[in-house]
Amino acid sequence: MKVEERKSKEKSINNFFKRGYKNDLNRIKDADVDKFSKTAKIHVEKITETQSKSALDVGCGTGGILLALQKKGVEQIYGVELCGEGIEVAKKRFEEYGDIEKANFFQGSIFEYTIPNVDAITIHNVMSCHPDAKGIAIKILEGNPNQIVNSMPRNIAILRIIAFILSIFTKLFMNGFKLYVHDTDEIRKLIEDAGYERVDYMKGFYWETSVFIKI
Repeated sequence: MKVEERKSKEKSINNFFKRGYKNDLNRIKDADVDKFSKTAKIHVEKITETQSKSALDVGCGTGGILLALQKKGVEQIYGVELCGEGIEVAKKRFEEYGDIEKANFFQGSIFEYTIPNVDAITIHNVMSCHPDAKGIAIKILEGNPNQIVNSMPRNIAILRIIAFILSIFTKLFMNGFKLYVHDTDEIRKLIEDAGYERVDYMKGFYWETSVFIKI
């Protein structure tokens, strides 16, 4: 994908999430794993199972998964997020409920970020919002993590139809934002070819979650 095209798409993503994150600034909350979505709970569970000491969240939003990971023993936290409002909320959450001194946040594109060497990388539902899922997968491998946990929409016909219909609405009324259903097998193969084994796989109607370990 050309840089200018990617930046245009990422601007739409930023604009889509900005309003919700602004509202979150008025209600800073702790990370309550019991109230997480099923897939978010899986990310926290799988990363803490391996006793990871450092973790990066790609598209960290307001930092909920990262705060939960810190509370469960992950010592060094990294988050990258397009939306500045999301980063602002995340920092406030860590200041109030976590250890901000051991949390590092970057506001901007994952493609403009130097991936740190970490034990684990979590990518929670980010590929459904970004047009370049393959590029994201290639980029995170620069960090040479021991574990990758990725949730993305299942690549099945009914979800492609749903995403297409929803995207017509969102593009018209939500700053050009679009939903994507990428080739999940392509992403899996790309990661496996880089020296990883998929050791766990869970799926629901919409999402599938893959856990990869470096071999």
